[in-house]
Amino acid sequence: MDVRTLLEVMVKQESSDLYLTVDAPPIYRIHGSTHRTDAPPFTNEQLESLALALERIAARLGPECVLRPVLVILTLPVTIVTVGLFLFVINALMFWAAASVLGEGFNVAGFGAALIGSLIYSLCGMVIDAAVADRTT
Repeated sequence: MDVRTLLEVMVKQESSDLYLTVDAPPIYRIHGSTHRTDAPPFTNEQLESLALALERIAARLGPECVLRPVLVILTLPVTIVTVGLFLFVINALMFWAAASVLGEGFNVAGFGAALIGSLIYSLCGMVIDAAVADRTT
């Protein structure tokens, strides 16, 4: 069983944690208690590969997860004066920065394209939030 399947099962079972250990079957934490799965255990090589992939993701996206909140706080006076519109500029800068970090698979031609991309991304996020909110109520 691969990690994606384990995560899908985790969501269906409303599990909060997934424990992966070398030569032991995966374990879910569901409502505070642990449950062993019937899945085959992961090898040392498989878990090393997974850890390396997670490390690469964190190295690429981690700085932007820290940089955006700092920018929002530092530009708070401008954001207040512009009634929140300056947040679109910050989102565009983050979109542009993500393109430069992610490499050739994701290109942004300039600031204007970054602004349009961030607006589309924000609209998609609002639609998804609305859809999820309707399901939970």
